[in-house]
Amino acid sequence: VSADVYERRGSCQETCLDTSHPSSQKTQEITAFTILGCTLAAMNTMYASVGARTREVGTLRVLGFRRRSILFGFILEGSVLSLMGGVLGVLLSLPMNHYSTGTFNFQSFSEVVFEFQITPALMIRGLLFSVIVGVVGSLLPAIRAARLPVITSLKSL
Repeated sequence: VSADVYERRGSCQETCLDTSHPSSQKTQEITAFTILGCTLAAMNTMYASVGARTREVGTLRVLGFRRRSILFGFILEGSVLSLMGGVLGVLLSLPMNHYSTGTFNFQSFSEVVFEFQITPALMIRGLLFSVIVGVVGSLLPAIRAARLPVITSLKSL
């Protein structure tokens, strides 16, 4: 009988280990899709900004601004906008600091408690992440703005 109990414990431990891995993998997949969505949203915003300001880009080119300056200007704009969004996200998350919640596991009669702790290092990582998403999301629209022909951009309405 005791050998059977040990055998069941071993299979239970293997099952617990096996079930924790797919959960982590699913979380990583969801995170990857979220990052992709954030980057595409930033890119969409910057494409709209480039489209609305084609005359401004043409005027800058006529005044002697290099393509590199226009490229860095749009990348800087995208990173500042995303940094402002990151600051807003950090400020909205602060009321959740030290909030605790729990869930009960009926199979093992145990409770898992989650406590949200927002540390300065976590805030800096979030802000850095938002700037990276802004830079990556504004890179292609900035390249498009820098490559706009001067005559075409001045003719646009």
